[in-house]
Amino acid sequence: MAYRENRAGPAHMEPGGTKKSKKGLVAALCVLAVVIVAGTAGFLVWSGQKAAAEEAAREREAEISALIDTDTFYHGIVVDGIDLGGMTIDEAREAVQSAESSARGDFAVTMTYGDQSFTVTQDDVDFSFDTDAVLEEAYQYGRDGDREERYAKVSALAETPVTFEVSADMESGALRSKLEELTAPLNTEPKDASVVSFNAETEQFEFSEGVNGVTVDLDALTEQVTSAIENGVATVEIPVTETPCSLTADDLRQNLKKLGTYSTTSTNTANGNYNMARAMASINGTVVQPGETFSYFGVVGPAGQAEGYKAANAIVNGKLVPSYGGGICQTSTTLYGAVLRSGLEIVERSNHSIPSTYCPIGQDAAVSWPNMDFKFRNNTEYPIYIIAGMEGKVLTATIYGWQDPTWDTIEISSWYTETIPALTKGTYSLDNSLATGEVKLDAAGRKGYRAAAQRTYYKDGAEVRTEALATSYYRPSGPYYSYGPGTDVSNDPGVMTPSSSSAPSSSTPASSAPESSAPPASAPESSVSEPSSGTTTEEPADGQPIGALPEE
Repeated sequence: MAYRENRAGPAHMEPGGTKKSKKGLVAALCVLAVVIVAGTAGFLVWSGQKAAAEEAAREREAEISALIDTDTFYHGIVVDGIDLGGMTIDEAREAVQSAESSARGDFAVTMTYGDQSFTVTQDDVDFSFDTDAVLEEAYQYGRDGDREERYAKVSALAETPVTFEVSADMESGALRSKLEELTAPLNTEPKDASVVSFNAETEQFEFSEGVNGVTVDLDALTEQVTSAIENGVATVEIPVTETPCSLTADDLRQNLKKLGTYSTTSTNTANGNYNMARAMASINGTVVQPGETFSYFGVVGPAGQAEGYKAANAIVNGKLVPSYGGGICQTSTTLYGAVLRSGLEIVERSNHSIPSTYCPIGQDAAVSWPNMDFKFRNNTEYPIYIIAGMEGKVLTATIYGWQDPTWDTIEISSWYTETIPALTKGTYSLDNSLATGEVKLDAAGRKGYRAAAQRTYYKDGAEVRTEALATSYYRPSGPYYSYGPGTDVSNDPGVMTPSSSSAPSSSTPASSAPESSAPPASAPESSVSEPSSGTTTEEPADGQPIGALPEE
């Protein structure tokens, strides 16, 4: 194998080459040094700048934080003129609530109707305020966006405060309720025309005019006042709805006619006549409205001593006994006669236990407090007026009201339908003023009767219709005796003959029959009206029989 010998020697160098290489190296080193120095200097500068920037950022954040990081209101947040800066929510609420009244605003609205007026002000109604909502909105100002944006908004408050206002709303229904209270006096029911006075000589009435009812339209009034408050109007007229009265004075003039009248003559004592006059005075002027029921005791009252009535004789167990209010049955009977002749509906009526002397059989109306009343109903469409009084011994009752065009006259007729023998069994009462063994006849036995009655309607003299009235039953009774202490009355001797000194002044029926008409071919069917007791407040004339009885 042949080998080539490398004969290349060291690189050829120019003369002075070593010196040039050294210079280059030095230059390179110098450049490197400069770069290092410059880099170091730059690094140092950069490091310093970074530190400064970080410090500045920290200072800025501290500044921002100091301004915006707080749980109180920012300065420059103003609610209703109050700067809430530095206040908590609770402190701000207390401050604003104390000034809430200014949010209502002042107002005074006067409401008029005719010559009446009423004023409502802000102090008369309750308000609600949106204080909490406004405070929440004000508190959130400057708390949205990034921190720089927030800082900018909050910083600007120093020069340009942001204001908020609390608004007030009247409570729902509060104004309406106050208006209802204020205007309540205007609400009136319609008032019908009525009789003011009656001239007995001319039989003419004086009337008051009817008055329409008034109702305030609260809904419309509330709208008007609300609008007035909003627009600063000082006065509004109250809207009302009028309800016409149902009866005018002209209605009464045209429809108030004399319907029926009836009179009786008293044979009573002075006390009995006094009681009658007093009761008739209570009845006089009574108005019975359409559909209303008249009650004798509802108008006259109990007619006892407390009401100013005097003691007059009443029949109890066949004897005359002083009783307060004695005689008033004649007033109820007189009124009953007028009511029958006026075509009115009888609701409650009872006959006496004994036929009365002052009216035909079956035409009486007994009253006894509190169980036996006389009642009738106004079955017309107009009010009726009762004129009642007593002149001397004559009692008269007259009814005025609407005249049914189907009739112009009513006649009442009544008749006996049965005579019942007196009882023979006696009734005995102890009388300590009598001696032992002494028996006295207080009242003889009395026959009983049944009677029927009817009323007949006429028009221009022609009969229109006939209707049955209540029948009457007057119970028979046996004799009434008084006996002394220790007297044996266990065996009733029947009808006893009294001594002449103890016999009543009369027990014989009168010979004349009462006013009546012959019964119709077939008597009208009617119900029996029987009092629950044998007591009557009628007082007979001295020495006169109780009632005019039929011929035997």
